[in-house]
Amino acid sequence: MTKLLLPPLSAAVFLLGGCALPLLGGLTMSETNSGTSVVSTALTGKGLGEHALDAVTGQDCRITESLFRADRDVCEDRDSPATKDDFKGVAALF
Repeated sequence: MTKLLLPPLSAAVFLLGGCALPLLGGLTMSETNSGTSVVSTALTGKGLGEHALDAVTGQDCRITESLFRADRDVCEDRDSPATKDDFKGVAALF
């Protein structure tokens, strides 16, 4: 019985481990996600997780800002005084 389960289990671990099936030009899912998050942070000042928190809570969520500023919670009401000094990314310059 164990010998029958080993090949499918091994295949599942390999496929779900992020090392299989390159998505774009040889990049795996984790590399693509990391690159997307870096671009998102540079442009908007928020990573993908923070954008997801925004969508769920309806507030302005910034994890890094809350770690380094005592006046900032992770999620604040949009356009509140606590969000005034947030890094808005390169896109905010335009």
